[in-house]
Amino acid sequence: MYSGSEGAAEAHPAKEHEDVSEASGLSSADNGSFCTYYNGACPVCSSEMKRYMADDAEAGGRLAWTDVSSDENVALLDELGITQDMAYRYLYVRDENGTLLRGVDAFAAIWERLPQWRFMAKIIRLPVVYQISCWGYDHVVSRTIYEWNRWRIRRAERRAAGASQSL
Repeated sequence: MYSGSEGAAEAHPAKEHEDVSEASGLSSADNGSFCTYYNGACPVCSSEMKRYMADDAEAGGRLAWTDVSSDENVALLDELGITQDMAYRYLYVRDENGTLLRGVDAFAAIWERLPQWRFMAKIIRLPVVYQISCWGYDHVVSRTIYEWNRWRIRRAERRAAGASQSL
């Protein structure tokens, strides 16, 4: 249902994306804007996206940004055919054509639209760089950040439970 870096053995050419507009129930009117779906509850993720948001604002503010950690945005994820947990694990982007991109492809799509990051989009799309980046993002970066964020949330919940019991 989405395009992106899905496994170590698979290389996904940047131009091969599946259009999810019909499968996801999105109307063509919904597909007219570029939207990034990021985990705003993750300090690493939100920091990175805030940098891109500032760069986007400087370039005219053409991109939309959706924090998937907000319960009010879960319905948007359902329309895209992804769960909140999937969105916690990976960065997702829906481009102007309704194509859903994930991981390295999502980052490259953001970078292509931000003047100061276009060089990174070109570099990341180089064949060997792309394949290594996809593997690194899927198996190291996103996995590590996801697990760290889960640990951080569980720790906060345990502390809150301990504090409420001591009252």
